[in-house]
Amino acid sequence: MRRVDKLNIVVMLPPDLAESLRGLGSSVKQSMLDQLASALESGDVKPEELPDDPLRCARGSRPKTVTLRASRDSYQVFRSHAERMGVSVSQLIRRLVAWYMGYECRGAAREE
Repeated sequence: MRRVDKLNIVVMLPPDLAESLRGLGSSVKQSMLDQLASALESGDVKPEELPDDPLRCARGSRPKTVTLRASRDSYQVFRSHAERMGVSVSQLIRRLVAWYMGYECRGAAREE
């Protein structure tokens, strides 16, 4: 019998996006990551459609750490796409989560 392992992925997010995620249950967050991996793999989400890294627009605010759980298969999808894009897995997941949650950069406007 094949064991389905879950991996913890630690991601730094802008405070408001991190708080939005923390309000979701762990099974909801895991399901979200599985859906995002599936959408990447099927081509429903294209890398060029993703927003810029949300940490870049949140300069001046201290990022928060969020731990997400993903299946090993989902992680492999994230890793292969991140390598093709030339970004880290964490950065890809940040961008995917921002896209999924409808996150809009607000930090850059406050900075100026």
